[in-house]
Amino acid sequence: MTTSVQQADTVQAELLGLATELAAEMAVPADRRDGAAIRRGWERIELQRRRASALLRRERRRGRDSDAGEARAGHKDVRDRKKALTQLRQRIDMWDQMRDLVARHVAPRRVPIRTARTLATEDGLAILLHNAVYLLANPHTQTPEARAHGCFADIPMPLPQFDMLMIAAYRLLLAQGRTEGARFLDVGSGGGTKVLLASHYFAACDGLEYDTAYAAAGARAMQLVAPETCRVMQGDGLTFEHYGDYDVIYFYRPLNEDALLARLEERIFTRARPGTIILAPYNTSLRPRPDLDGAKVADPVFIAGVSQREADDLRRKAEYTGLEIVRRPRDFPFDTGFWSPILEAAQFNGG
Repeated sequence: MTTSVQQADTVQAELLGLATELAAEMAVPADRRDGAAIRRGWERIELQRRRASALLRRERRRGRDSDAGEARAGHKDVRDRKKALTQLRQRIDMWDQMRDLVARHVAPRRVPIRTARTLATEDGLAILLHNAVYLLANPHTQTPEARAHGCFADIPMPLPQFDMLMIAAYRLLLAQGRTEGARFLDVGSGGGTKVLLASHYFAACDGLEYDTAYAAAGARAMQLVAPETCRVMQGDGLTFEHYGDYDVIYFYRPLNEDALLARLEERIFTRARPGTIILAPYNTSLRPRPDLDGAKVADPVFIAGVSQREADDLRRKAEYTGLEIVRRPRDFPFDTGFWSPILEAAQFNGG
């Protein structure tokens, strides 16, 4: 006699096979994607929904009282059944979310790389909290040494503008297929507020700050609120040796002299790995200069070590990705099971 655990395993194995086939269609670049094939793939998955839901309802109706007694007695088969059905329920609960996620891949809409997300970042409370964190993280004035070195004082970046740059960089990395473990660097990070914000998008985020008081305040703040993902280091961007360790580099005119800024631009472009996303939101010499090894994606977003044609191709690919962070299987608090191939193939957020 087939047990409920075996039935649940059978249903989920079949769904995994269908999801794997569908994921292969979703992963095709947008300009070559077969929307009809994606729809057919989802319809085959949808046919299994009633079967999976019926199995779950049937098991819920089975003697809960006797199950509770057996579970207290330590019956392994009861524990296994409960575990299998809990996993199935969690995955069935994701069904509508996955339907919407798949639908976004049928006929993807091209969204310019510089597109602001207005809902969260223009919320008054979010802006208030951002401004408060900025002041709390770095209450210090600029040191005379930093001023003499040519550094600007810590300059806040408005939250909506910063979010637009972060999601642009994230989409470009997504188009490159390398959001996993992405590293971010803010050159001239002050108290580290932007480092903390960037951790919403990237796995590891660092700040580099010349001013000793700013750097100390930022290091304390990051250690307090995000020690596993964020840090602020004291150092000089003009001599920093490790730009090649990062996937995204951001700098908001940390130096107040054009000649010094040009040196910084040159060092970053020279030391960054090919494909590194460089964000430089200021109106000055970088656009980029002919002697810099890189290309402009869309002002003020650049890519190091690529030709203009390569940058244009990457921008077009990135513009067919969504404006939200893609949720991968590891981002869920439970095992996503048969949905995992679709989540891994997704280029659009399912929320």
